[in-house]
Amino acid sequence: MPSSAWEELKDYDVPPRADTVERSRPFENIEEVKQECLEAGFAAFVVKRSAASFVTEDGLKSAKMSTFYTGRGPSVLHVAPKDNQAPTRPVLVRCENAEISADADLLTERSGYFAALFRHGWVDGVGSHYFSDFPGGERVYRYALSWLAAREARGAPWPIRDGDLLKEVLVAAVYLDAPLLAKGAIQSWKLCSAFEPNRVAVGVVQHLLSVASQFDDHGQVVLLKEAWLLFQGSGAHEPELEESLLVTPMLGLTVLEMKVAASALSWGAATRKAAQFFSYFLGGTEQDRSGDGMPRTLFAAMLLERHRSFFHENLTMLRLLLRHINAKQPLPRPYGFLVSHAALQVGLNGENAAGEDIAAGPWGECEVKAANSCQALAEEVFKRSFVGSSLTEKEVSTGGLFSSDDDTEAIRQAWLPPEEAAQAACHPACVQDLFSAGKEARDAGCLDLSILIEKRIPPSAAAVILSRVLSGWTAADGKNKLGVDAAVVILAGLAENRQKFRDMLQRAEECIRADADKPPPQTSFNYAVPELLAAFTRAISEAEAEEEEVELEEVEGRGGGWDYSRDLALLFQVLFMPTGGFAGMSFPLRLLSEVRSHGPSYQSLAVQLLLQRLRERHERSPARAWALAERSWHFVNWTEVTQVEGILLIREWLTHAKSCSSNRLSNGYEALDRSSIKQTATRLLTELPLEDLDDPIEVLGPPVPSHVLASLAARGVTEVRATMNQLRMDNARLQAEISRLQMEMRRSS
Repeated sequence: MPSSAWEELKDYDVPPRADTVERSRPFENIEEVKQECLEAGFAAFVVKRSAASFVTEDGLKSAKMSTFYTGRGPSVLHVAPKDNQAPTRPVLVRCENAEISADADLLTERSGYFAALFRHGWVDGVGSHYFSDFPGGERVYRYALSWLAAREARGAPWPIRDGDLLKEVLVAAVYLDAPLLAKGAIQSWKLCSAFEPNRVAVGVVQHLLSVASQFDDHGQVVLLKEAWLLFQGSGAHEPELEESLLVTPMLGLTVLEMKVAASALSWGAATRKAAQFFSYFLGGTEQDRSGDGMPRTLFAAMLLERHRSFFHENLTMLRLLLRHINAKQPLPRPYGFLVSHAALQVGLNGENAAGEDIAAGPWGECEVKAANSCQALAEEVFKRSFVGSSLTEKEVSTGGLFSSDDDTEAIRQAWLPPEEAAQAACHPACVQDLFSAGKEARDAGCLDLSILIEKRIPPSAAAVILSRVLSGWTAADGKNKLGVDAAVVILAGLAENRQKFRDMLQRAEECIRADADKPPPQTSFNYAVPELLAAFTRAISEAEAEEEEVELEEVEGRGGGWDYSRDLALLFQVLFMPTGGFAGMSFPLRLLSEVRSHGPSYQSLAVQLLLQRLRERHERSPARAWALAERSWHFVNWTEVTQVEGILLIREWLTHAKSCSSNRLSNGYEALDRSSIKQTATRLLTELPLEDLDDPIEVLGPPVPSHVLASLAARGVTEVRATMNQLRMDNARLQAEISRLQMEMRRSS
């Protein structure tokens, strides 16, 4: 509005009457004050000592009648111009007993309702329109239409003085699709409500938030900015987080910013600058407040789920949203997966891909979450995505049992049941988005497989994810190749540690080893997915597994570019116990040495497998069985228990050899004779810890060569002599020490 249209009266003031003199405020730009005066429905304003006081139409009459206050300092009364311009397209708008004449072009400009009305010719008569059911009735109609129809000063019935009327006018603004009307109503009420209690302003803010969602993007920004300003002046009371506020992303973000700002301020701190509101962030580590409505973390996650396309196209706003995620609070599925994936996208290419570091909106400007911290956020959120429903509300809201990694049993009790955990892991937001199952891109924007061994991830869920990822590698790598072998792809992924696959298997092997000697259920056995067994089968085919006597060194380097001995050994360790020692499969016996130092369960199973393979070979070729036994005897750890079974095997073979009719053996013994067999048997038996036998004379009796018992006796004599020598040395040292002490006592006496 041009300044010349305003009338300026110097040395005019207004009497101090509550119904005429409105709220005063300081200002910097007089043109902004004029615009605010018109939008808020006032007739004039008085400028005195760099502050503006807004005046109603009734107050303006009083001001022009008196210069009573001119002696109290210089003042200028600015009077809004009258609306004397004739409408170019006059239209009469009626409601009940009221009617207002307006310009159709002006109504079209300010109201989406009237724009559609005139565009389609929806007029009740020549140059008129009738509202049969206007929101709020005739009273609210007068406020709404008088504002829309006025080019300059609104006049009566404006301004708006109470919160209930404001809410009704806001509803009418939604009905008329007139966001500027809503903005003017808010400004008018704010200027008239200096002494309204804070609770009224809080209610208006909440109502305004729900109203804003019903406008288009531009209208939302206008009203959300007003809501933010009103929020600042209301004592920064926390808004209630409701599902109805998830309608648009900007509305949800504004509410979240209000929530954080309110938590950073005490009541009455409304004069603090908006920039200070946003400095109070804990980067996703703070706990949600326990007020009304849903937790802030859940609200933010639901907002992301409803508007994924918006946030993934606006990474700066996504980073702002992630500031409201408490990483220690478990989220219901699939929200945890969605939040984790969003954090990965932000941190994918660091700062360059994450947009600006400042997010501007109705709340002003504020810093957003650092891109380099989003990877950690993604991992922490994912770890807590498999929480069972048995947790109490307090445990869920604060992180509960998931706040520490120390209590493993407590963490396991918080898991989902195995079936539910596996089903949850099947969600596309988990296997596809978070782990890129089936996607061609390698290690870009996805979690590493090593995270699956975290204590908070149920093994049943980890198994589903691992299986899908390994299968997905084949699908992705084989799109442009015919006849791609899935096992070859997995072995190649193991060699290059794709998605930290090797790291994951190494940690899985440690878990399986720890579980092996525990009673069922041995949950870590779930890590041994079928795809791993297929890869192992492919690997041992390179070792000619059907010929056990072939040394691994002879086939090293035949694994297609992968480290044959290292990778095969790792797969063997992971799969050994879960598969029951590869029941029904053949593998190079040298691999048994990979579990030689493991627990009793491993040692017992390894001995059983070795003895079984030796018996099978002896049935086909006794000579080769003796040779194989001599090469593989040290692959296992013979204990006090398992050595008895080894001795029994040797006794069986000796008895079988003795039963042959001649000294020169036949029937599979080839060039072996009884003498060489006895020598081999002696070497094998003397490698056992025979001194641990309860009754060596009975166990090592015929047909065992007598040299074995003699060797055991000699070993015993040697041990006795060593013990006696040690005792003599200890005795000599004690005698010397006693002599020294006696000498010192004599000297002191």
